[in-house]
Formats: sequence, structure tokens, C-alpha cells
Amino acid sequence: MPPRRPRFDSIPPGASFEDDVQLDELRQPWSLTFGEFLRLVQERYGFTYQEHRIGDTEMAYLTSADGELRIQLPDVDAADQLDAAATEILCLQLGIPAEDFGLGS
Repeated sequence: MPPRRPRFDSIPPGASFEDDVQLDELRQPWSLTFGEFLRLVQERYGFTYQEHRIGDTEMAYLTSADGELRIQLPDVDAADQLDAAATEILCLQLGIPAEDFGLGS
């Protein structure tokens, strides 16, 4: 049987492939940071991350590859852990399957 690939293909700096597989097995299916989620939706679905400043307020958006969809992102730090509900809501807003993140059935 071929070796199992890590779920996110994201080996942390200094970690081996085996370390990442072990860490991946310890994670809940939806256990990911906001930064990981953003990276995955950009890589897998072609969304573009954009920031806009209006006066003193800075807002972040994800825009679909075709430019048809643009959603404002919550004010969340990239290192913050997403829970299952937040991940499902973001997937719903973006029109992407929550199943791709280990959620739903």
C-alpha cells in the first residue's frame, strides 16, 4: 500500500513528512486555522484574497476566480483555530463543499 499523504500537503517548517502525517491523524477533520483555510480556498478554488482600507477601517475579502462572488471576511487572526460551525458557514458563503474540509456527509 502506498504511503498516506498528509491531508493538507502542509508540512510545517522543520517537520518531516512523517511528523505531518502524525499531526494530521491527531487533528479533528475540521481542525484548521483561519490562515490554512484561506490558503486552501485560494489554491483549490481560485479565490483571491484582497484587503481594502476605507478611512481607518481595513476590510479583507475573498473574490472568486470569475469575479462574480466577493465576500467580506471576518476580523479573525490567521493563527486562530476555526471550529466546525465557522468552517461550514464560510464554505456556504463561498459556495464550496464543506465535505472538502471533513464536514457534513
